[in-house]
Amino acid sequence: MVADLAARLERVEDERDITRLLTLYGFAVDVGDADATARLYTEDTVIDLGPGSQFEGLAGARQLVLDQRHQAIVGRCAHTVGPLVVDVDVDGDHASAAGYVRVYVSDSDTGDPELWRVSYTRFELVRSGTSWRIAARRSRALGADDAVELLRPSLSSPDLPSETGREDSG
Repeated sequence: MVADLAARLERVEDERDITRLLTLYGFAVDVGDADATARLYTEDTVIDLGPGSQFEGLAGARQLVLDQRHQAIVGRCAHTVGPLVVDVDVDGDHASAAGYVRVYVSDSDTGDPELWRVSYTRFELVRSGTSWRIAARRSRALGADDAVELLRPSLSSPDLPSETGREDSG
């Protein structure tokens, strides 16, 4: 029983750590800190944000922030990540997180925030020592042909209630 409780606590801590990591990603890109952004990724990371926006490795993670398209919104943007479904593998060293990413950008004339992008996103993460890192990220804008496929694997989560778990309503 104690071992089961310890394993459950570790999973909750992993989910919290992963959620924190992905929130920090938003902060790092919002302030334009390419080095802080790169520290969140593995050395061999693959970032696929859709056609024309693929990046690889730590240099690619830095380039994501240094890219002219991103630099044009630094200081006027807010990346919000979530809600997410986080699944940690049984071995505890691999995880995935799937959900939504929204980017708001303030209008340069009025200062009013506008929704700039909504996307379905899937992160693959690995434990690196005592912390988590993003090994892969795939994101598709709402409405893209393959966007919903990023969420589908989470529907096979063991946490999803089973058909037999429903109470009889009649």
